[in-house]
Amino acid sequence: MKQHNNKVNQENPQKFRTFDWLEDALMSVCRNAFPNEASLSIHSLKPRVHRVNPHRDYEFFLQSRDTEIRLVLRLHYGLFSLWNLADRIKPAREYSAMLHAYQAGTPAPFPYGFTTSDKPFGKPYLLHDPGDGQRWWEIEDSLRQMQGETVNLLAEELARLHYAVTARHPLIPTVKTDQVVRELMIRLSKNMSDELQRCFDACRRELSTIEPLPNVLLHGQFDLDHILMKNGKIRTITDWEHAAFGDPRWDVAHTALSLQLGKDRSLANQFTASYAQYSQITLGSILFWEGLSALRNWALCHWLHALEEKSYKSIAGLHIPLFNHEDAMRERALQQFA
Repeated sequence: MKQHNNKVNQENPQKFRTFDWLEDALMSVCRNAFPNEASLSIHSLKPRVHRVNPHRDYEFFLQSRDTEIRLVLRLHYGLFSLWNLADRIKPAREYSAMLHAYQAGTPAPFPYGFTTSDKPFGKPYLLHDPGDGQRWWEIEDSLRQMQGETVNLLAEELARLHYAVTARHPLIPTVKTDQVVRELMIRLSKNMSDELQRCFDACRRELSTIEPLPNVLLHGQFDLDHILMKNGKIRTITDWEHAAFGDPRWDVAHTALSLQLGKDRSLANQFTASYAQYSQITLGSILFWEGLSALRNWALCHWLHALEEKSYKSIAGLHIPLFNHEDAMRERALQQFA
């Protein structure tokens, strides 16, 4: 791989040392997205650095004769999905979810356009407003401190999100929990460990006794890494690529797990209690859903490790949070199901 990259750089060094090619591609996309704007130009194009997914997006300013707009180009790598074996319409899903959430008054960025093809950037893309606010690490050095300050805000905002969007759209799938579990097992069919098999068997037995809650719009990864803050308030919810309609406890469990620190459940318990109050629903079996969410994350790590080298390199770097918490997710799943 290293030799291949060197060869490409020698053949066309300017393409990889400057953003000229990217600006040209962006200009063609922006002309389609803003057909009524004249004399368009792009400036201040730079990688948008994330703590968890560095250099996947690009920020830039689009300037016309009368106005200037700050935009984000979001590139979609691979077909990885939290819900399905493969997700070939990820940009369409994200566009639709963001648009529905924005129109419902939730703090989602406004999306301007997308494509599911590999043109003109070599990968599917989404063009959207960056939203308002800062990432938590730009405000506070301590994640735990920030979690303690925002735990009730997270609960309130997630409850609002879940019950603000009632429309159904064919580009946003509806996920059934038993189907998610089955498809996870299919992913691992050739590499299933004994530990995972025991957990899945116990999970499916317990799942058959649990009544589902009415479907809501799920964000899929609702935690502080996917939120922008300003003046002590949540101003933007980012990264909607795993949005779907499904049982709200998927999101609640994910957020609760993100708030746990070892055996300290104080923030997780505060979050679930606040969410139940804001949503006015009873979160039955939430510990099961935390175990299920942990099992899913552990299983996805196991599946990623087993991919052939080319596929692994194409997506593994985008899922550092999964690998960072793999041991904790394994421990939580075994605690619930083994």
